[in-house]
Amino acid sequence: MSERSPTVAAILAELAPLMAQQRQAMARHGCLRAVSNTNLHVLMLLENEGPVPMSRLADLLDASLPNLTGIVGRMEERGLVERLRDDPDRRVVLVGITSAGRTTVQEADATRQKHLAVILEAMPPAEQATCLAAFRALRRTAQRLHAEGRLEAVDHEHTQTHPNRTAQPTTAVGSRTH
Repeated sequence: MSERSPTVAAILAELAPLMAQQRQAMARHGCLRAVSNTNLHVLMLLENEGPVPMSRLADLLDASLPNLTGIVGRMEERGLVERLRDDPDRRVVLVGITSAGRTTVQEADATRQKHLAVILEAMPPAEQATCLAAFRALRRTAQRLHAEGRLEAVDHEHTQTHPNRTAQPTTAVGSRTH
């Protein structure tokens, strides 16, 4: 990764406490509904990725397959996810999000939005307008980078360099040799 500009570093430093507060609000929300942060993470991944093989989900979570099997089993008992068979290869077990799982993600997102709304509402109108302009610019840039595939490259880079992940040789982006 290239060296960050001082302005980008300052923006990230200013955002860090807000992001920490958001995570705390999400954790409190999860605890009230008896949904762990891991469960929320699984649900958000499944909502974005769609049904995925257990092995892929384990990789995305940096978890062992036996550990994930237990997590998914408990989530399935609560109706948050479902196991499906892959039509082309019936040996492959897919995990998909259920409507109850989607509702849980929507509630978590609503918690995050309510938390942020309280902060924004407390700001003077001129600062709200400044935030609106900045976040519109941020969204436009994120959309452009996503369309160019540049954000996925950062996601892949993080997955491959995660400190808890053991290095495995790769033959191409996203495919591992065994």
